[in-house]
Amino acid sequence: MKSGFTDLLVAGDRVRWRLTGPGRGVIEEILPRDTLLSRPRPGSPGSEDLIVANPDQAVFVFSIRQPEPSLRLLDRFLVAAEVNELPSIICANKVDLLDADEDPARVFGLYEDIGYPVDLYERRQRPGGGQPARPAAREAERVDRAVGGGQDQAC
Repeated sequence: MKSGFTDLLVAGDRVRWRLTGPGRGVIEEILPRDTLLSRPRPGSPGSEDLIVANPDQAVFVFSIRQPEPSLRLLDRFLVAAEVNELPSIICANKVDLLDADEDPARVFGLYEDIGYPVDLYERRQRPGGGQPARPAAREAERVDRAVGGGQDQAC
């Protein structure tokens, strides 16, 4: 484990544990982390906060409308993923809210141009969730960071 990190358990950690009674146990060891997503700890140079351990990829979900996407926030997430060598996918949700003459590439095309996969999703409620236009996410452990919240996030 890198110095500057806490030894606290985070989502995705693999552990060794021991049964202590019916339905009870105790964690004895946090196993080495293969990958992680972290960010610098504010006000503590050289220290980092772990967000998740052992992800295979990160999927950052941003609406294209309602609310408007914060591309600065997306940039910060992508930098954190890059620093941690974590492949990333951008999920642009609510593309059905664009006018017929608007192109989602106006907002997210730059990210595709520099090599990030961008999935486009509609928000219409259907059995099984939103309608994918171009899914790029693969089956893997991943970090899903929904920005803008709400029950209509399709990714």
